[in-house]
Amino acid sequence: ARSNALVVSNGHGSTSVASVAVTVLSNFLLSRPLRYGIALQTPYGQPEGGPRDGFEQQQSYRISARYGSKDFTFAAAGKIARGKRSRSAVVAPRSAGKKNKGSTSTAARLSPWLLQPAVLPLNPLAIQHLLPTGRVVALNSGGLHYFQHSSILLNLADALMSAGVNIKRDEKVTSFFKSYGYREGCAMCLALAVGCGPGATTGSAGEELRNRALQAALARAHVPKLNLKETSYSVPSTPSSTSDVGVPSGYDFRPSSLSGGVTSLLSRLLRPVWHKPAVVVTEGRSIARRGGSSMIAPAKVELLLDDVTLEEIRKPLHAVQKLMREVFTPAVSVIPGVQRQESDIMDVDEDNRQEHVHLITRTMQYQGLMRNQNGANGATPQLSATERDNIARVIEERHLHSIYRLLTRTVQLLNLMSLLKRAQLMPDLPEVEWGLLHGLTFSQLVETSDGHGRIESLLNSLVSSGAAATNVTVTPSADADRLANLFASQCYLYFSPGSRLAYLGFRSAHAASGCPLGSANRAALTNQASTYLKRAARYWYNAPLITGRILHAKDKKSYQQMALRAMQYDSPLAKAAAALIQLEDAVGVVDLCLETACNFGGRRTSQEPRDAIGVGEDNKSADMLFWEQGLYHRKRGGEGQSSESKRGSPSSSSTALAIGADVTPKDALRTCHAIIFHHLSTLLDSPNQDLAIKMVAACSGSLDKSFLQSFYEHLLETNHVDTLLRIDSIEVEKWLMAHDDSNLLWKHYVLLGRNEHAGEIMWKRASDPQAGITLDERMECLTRASNSYRISLKDVTSGGMTWNQPNPSNRLDLERIITQIGETMDVAILQRRLLNTITSSSLQGKLEDAKLVKLESSLVPVSNLYNDYAGPLNLFDLCLLILHSCQHNEPNTIGRLWKSILCEEILPCATRSNSAYHFLQNLTTESLLTENVVLLSADSDENGSGLPLFENRDWLNGLKGRVASLGKELFGKEADYVFPVEFIVTTLEGLRRISRGSSAESRWPLEVVVEVGVPYANALEAYESMVEREDRELMGGVDPHRRVQHLSSIVDVLKEWVSASESFRNGSGDANQALTELSRAVSSGGLVSRIDAYKASLEGVVDGRDSDAVSQIYEDLNEIDRKIKTII
Repeated sequence: ARSNALVVSNGHGSTSVASVAVTVLSNFLLSRPLRYGIALQTPYGQPEGGPRDGFEQQQSYRISARYGSKDFTFAAAGKIARGKRSRSAVVAPRSAGKKNKGSTSTAARLSPWLLQPAVLPLNPLAIQHLLPTGRVVALNSGGLHYFQHSSILLNLADALMSAGVNIKRDEKVTSFFKSYGYREGCAMCLALAVGCGPGATTGSAGEELRNRALQAALARAHVPKLNLKETSYSVPSTPSSTSDVGVPSGYDFRPSSLSGGVTSLLSRLLRPVWHKPAVVVTEGRSIARRGGSSMIAPAKVELLLDDVTLEEIRKPLHAVQKLMREVFTPAVSVIPGVQRQESDIMDVDEDNRQEHVHLITRTMQYQGLMRNQNGANGATPQLSATERDNIARVIEERHLHSIYRLLTRTVQLLNLMSLLKRAQLMPDLPEVEWGLLHGLTFSQLVETSDGHGRIESLLNSLVSSGAAATNVTVTPSADADRLANLFASQCYLYFSPGSRLAYLGFRSAHAASGCPLGSANRAALTNQASTYLKRAARYWYNAPLITGRILHAKDKKSYQQMALRAMQYDSPLAKAAAALIQLEDAVGVVDLCLETACNFGGRRTSQEPRDAIGVGEDNKSADMLFWEQGLYHRKRGGEGQSSESKRGSPSSSSTALAIGADVTPKDALRTCHAIIFHHLSTLLDSPNQDLAIKMVAACSGSLDKSFLQSFYEHLLETNHVDTLLRIDSIEVEKWLMAHDDSNLLWKHYVLLGRNEHAGEIMWKRASDPQAGITLDERMECLTRASNSYRISLKDVTSGGMTWNQPNPSNRLDLERIITQIGETMDVAILQRRLLNTITSSSLQGKLEDAKLVKLESSLVPVSNLYNDYAGPLNLFDLCLLILHSCQHNEPNTIGRLWKSILCEEILPCATRSNSAYHFLQNLTTESLLTENVVLLSADSDENGSGLPLFENRDWLNGLKGRVASLGKELFGKEADYVFPVEFIVTTLEGLRRISRGSSAESRWPLEVVVEVGVPYANALEAYESMVEREDRELMGGVDPHRRVQHLSSIVDVLKEWVSASESFRNGSGDANQALTELSRAVSSGGLVSRIDAYKASLEGVVDGRDSDAVSQIYEDLNEIDRKIKTII
């Protein structure tokens, strides 16, 4: 049982600080959560409510000459009501005064009882190791007088020295143990063995005393026992205070006296400092300057221990640590009960209070399960004596192992405080951020992970402060290097290998920055700095450390804001990245940030196992045990957990930190990515594109798919799309496919020269009815697809670049696809024309909404265009174009469509000519229109019908333009039958004949045909066919006047043909085609003989009315014959 001497009253009806210390120590030794403790302070120097966006003045500190061992000053104390002493270390912060530009942040106020605790009496056994042991000599008239303080510890020392060689069986020593209890006897012997009290005597006598004391304690240590509980039938028994995890149900565990003695001794050695603040910071005052300005004086730092007192506290603790290594080797050198050192090492400091999870070995977990199962059945497990002894031994070794961990962390914390004081006084090192430790007690710094996080932040700030500043060029001195080595060897549980490697990395970066650009030495030092920093990153598991102390999870910060925040608030990762960027090591920045991201859920950039890289090299101290490697510098469960989730955990009710309370691993992961993206955007917008390209290549080579997605999205959001699309990576291709943006994917393929894939993407997008794009967008996709496939065909044909084209198609396949796209494009053009015609006229009201939507947003099949749109809406021009596009040769349909077009331009109308009336009636009957022709009286000059008079020829210009325009689109494009030249010539000549126009307009049908581009030979054949058809129809009974008119038209064709050829021959035209046709017709002998036939046909004309016309035609034929011979 615990000694009642350790529990005293403070006069206020509450447990004293001493009992709190014992409770904390006992809970820790039993691996239980801290059920009662003191809340941690908000660090001094952090703005109230969290960091602000603006950069703030760097806090400076000065170490006070006053130390807390002689009482702290009350400058940092808060006001509390008299007689109401709170156990909370936190008192509301003192107001900073009026909220103006001169206001400054203040340090958290501390309770007066914490700064100057009340003096309470303690059991003599608890303080005897502190009593003086030397003799005092006094000289007076009576002579020399010797005085010596007598204590129980001194009496034990005398008994040990007088015991002789048989110290193990000496009755006097044994009687001493029996009188004070074996636990207390072991505690006093161990106090002597470590040099407390009389054990501090120097020389051989002191060494002999210490050895005898240790032998006496070991001889009377007893062994731990696991005994069956005694059954009580009167009052139900309550759980024993000595019960421990791993104890089977129905058994009591009794630790050995030696184990209890170690616990008692350690609690007494820790009592003077355990619940006292290690550092107290008081904010500096505002000092007015001349001119109205002001400055803030450095904050005052009061340390609890001066150098002498610190050594007095540290020395016996270090001696206990050494003794435990020598005496309790099975409990200290390994994790108790662990058989495989590589995988079964567990952190016994942590306890999440889940059943069996806190048991440190699989054997004990199994035993715990079996115990619970047996207990559930109402039976006590029956264990043999050997099994009970083994379980008891493991439980005690576990206790001793936990004690050793607590002891080692305390000793190293004392070393750390001494080294931090030295670091503050070194001019080539940045100031120590004492504000992070403000108000934290030694127990909080030793026991809590949050306190450890504060120290880690302080040390990382110490090794990285000023690293990113462009004006810092001083390389740390040899003294700084020695101090860093001392941190690594004497404080390795706090100063992680990551901190040491970060120091070496920044040191190399400083050295590299002083070397000439391009030098080999600069390159070597840069590579060394990058290597050190990447190795350091493997130990940066603290999420608030990476994000810059605090990052509110509810704030949706951009990557740029997150990166700037990290650089502003002392993130070592941000500083390391900035240092490498200054050295133009962009690839190193990417590797560094991604290596850090692995600590928070990211994936490694290489396949090499992470734990196998540099573990042995990273540990500097030779005194480090193997299980201490990275013990407090590895990822822990719940690291970076949000404040809301932490409130639900039983071990965090009194240890929550304001710093980093809302930081999650996801925040840290995004910060790692943000730092990369910040520097990448800066490089992409700068002239140094070579460095930007290297950084892009390093990012795209990552194996972390989550990072790659963030990387691609960042480039897209920051308008660096070309950079993104030029990355040749299957991951980019997959991301673009998932992004569902065919335009980006098409451009990506084009930039990489994968033209066939680019064409395929656009071809599918244009043809996809579910794409949800307009007709114009589909036509653009068809154009892109055609261009891409043509380039691919060119590459295949010429043997060009096809290596980056997986499974390229052959030439025939590409040609087939290009043809299909071309045909689809022709139909799409017609559809676009049809849509424009409908939307720009009254036809829109005649079409169903569903059909109109389909016409606007999809590629309608060509048959549907004809049958559902162009035909029903009487769009005859489009009907002909559709037939031409499909190369559909139906003469009857084509003739009806042309007649409909001509009737549409002429009708409705009225005429006084019977021949005109009958001609137009025949034309209308064979068309698709229902318009009528009105025949007027030939004797009347009035037009009562209100219709245009046909003889006025108002329809002529419109008809000529429409036929010529439509003919140009149809003729000469592989389907000339859609523009039937003979039919067009016959019909137009018939209209010319019945319209009775002037002689100046007698050649307009020929002009239309020539304008369309019909070859002169074809036009001549059409006119000849017209004459022959009339001869056949009238069986040679053609009116001589009509024959003369037909011959006149043929002569007009010949004259136009010869004129065009002659113009080119004289260099005044470009009728090369006319000359070619003329030469071909003459060389074949057909044209000259046909001219002679025309002359012969004139001789058969006997109508005297046309004698002048016949003579003129004859002369024209002779002139044509002459010119042909001249030209050819």
